[in-house]
This record gives sequence, structure tokens and C-alpha cells, in this order.
Amino acid sequence: MKNDNQQKTADLIRISSIIDMPSSIEDIYNLKNEKILAVGRSDNSIEIWSTNSWIQLLKIPGLKGKN
Repeated sequence: MKNDNQQKTADLIRISSIIDMPSSIEDIYNLKNEKILAVGRSDNSIEIWSTNSWIQLLKIPGLKGKN
């Protein structure tokens, strides 16, 4: 008989050598009719995504030091 009360554990590995770590999402705008998602990130960049295929269509880089 299987024990359903068994706890599972996992190790957390933090990788600090990733060069292109995405910044956190600040705003999301969804154009449902166009199947487009716009994401504003904390580094002031804007990303435009297709929700059909989840391909990034455009990235507008933010200005460093501007908030």
C-alpha cells in the first residue's frame, strides 16, 4: 500500500552566473482580440509577445538609471 503522507524534498540551486536574467514584471497588458501581450519590466524595458505561439515579437530596451 502506498503511503500518501510521504513528504518530498527538493534541493534549491541558485545560479548567479546567468548573464541575461530577466527583470521582474511590473505591468502586463493583454490585447485578447489581437492575441498580443505587452510586458513592462522593472528595468524599464517593454516586451511584446504573441500569445498564439509565445514568441517574443519585440523588445524595447529600457534606459538604465531611469525610473
